[in-house]
Amino acid sequence: MKKVLIISRYLRAKENLNLFHFKGYFHGQRINQIAVKGGKFEKGHDYALALESVVILDKVLVGELVKSKKLS
Repeated sequence: MKKVLIISRYLRAKENLNLFHFKGYFHGQRINQIAVKGGKFEKGHDYALALESVVILDKVLVGELVKSKKLS
């Protein structure tokens, strides 16, 4: 089971996922967005996210929320 810590800005909810801003690479693969299963967030705020069960699907890093903390 892969675990990762991320700092990112919340964008919006889509279906049962929360979408966060991200442009970069993870394990050598290009990532355009982060999709988080679970949690409640406020649009436009930054969060520290602890995710597990992380997979990459079509340039989107998808993971289950373990813990989050609002930064701004």
